[in-house]
Amino acid sequence: MTYPRVVVDLGSNTFHWVIASGAAVETFERHGLPVALAAGLSEDNELAPEALSRAEAALSQVGNALKGIPLAQRRVLGTATFRRLRDPALLQAQVAAHLGLPAEILTGEAEAALIWHGVAAWQPLGEAPRCALDVGGASTELALGSAAGLTRVLSLPLGCVTVSEAAGTASDCWARADALVDKALAEAGLSAFRVGPGACLATGGSAISAQALARAQGVVADRVSLSFLDGLWRQLRSHAGVAPAGLLAGRGAVLLGELALLRGLLRALGQPLLPLVPGALADGALCTRF
Repeated sequence: MTYPRVVVDLGSNTFHWVIASGAAVETFERHGLPVALAAGLSEDNELAPEALSRAEAALSQVGNALKGIPLAQRRVLGTATFRRLRDPALLQAQVAAHLGLPAEILTGEAEAALIWHGVAAWQPLGEAPRCALDVGGASTELALGSAAGLTRVLSLPLGCVTVSEAAGTASDCWARADALVDKALAEAGLSAFRVGPGACLATGGSAISAQALARAQGVVADRVSLSFLDGLWRQLRSHAGVAPAGLLAGRGAVLLGELALLRGLLRALGQPLLPLVPGALADGALCTRF
């Protein structure tokens, strides 16, 4: 197999690209740029001009970083915001102009499957089922499988950007975010994704953000507990507007949504702890799309 290879994940909050210089996941080189694409999506699924400008600026940086990598060694993937666009042609033209090819727009189910393969690349699987979850900017994916293979996937049309925006910024935003997430997860019926304690694994930007917050408060950083998230939620709710220690750049605007979703998912899945793994959509694509 030829190296280097690259996967560009055009996410709803961040544009990621991962370059593989070898077969092992440990040789992946990771980069990301905050774009807040979903924040620029209108009710009629059109992108605001400023969102298109942010996307083009980021795509220009990504394109410069990929110079020298042949087009045949690139995969460019669009996720939830691409799926929601009424007409993705203008954004796709930007992608093609800077990256050499348009994005493959993934279904939510295909996105969940790639996330599962990415997690499996980092976490050896046994006979017992494991659930992988990724809270993205405009969608949340869950995937269930074991060493025997992938058995079930689900994509929910809510993410840290969309929940944060729907909750607003008024004093009741905390209650609104909780109610929105609880209602959506109850309607989704997640019982099929319930696995043994510690067998639900999180990846993606929201998990990394939670990991940084936990590390800043001296908590074991390879997992996040429901009790920690609940405590942080109460702390932030009582000190509205105060940024917590460890908050990553570009995550302030979506912190409400990611905490509401992570807490809601842990409760719905009956998990007191959420181990974190590096593998994500791009890792899965590197393992399965070449």
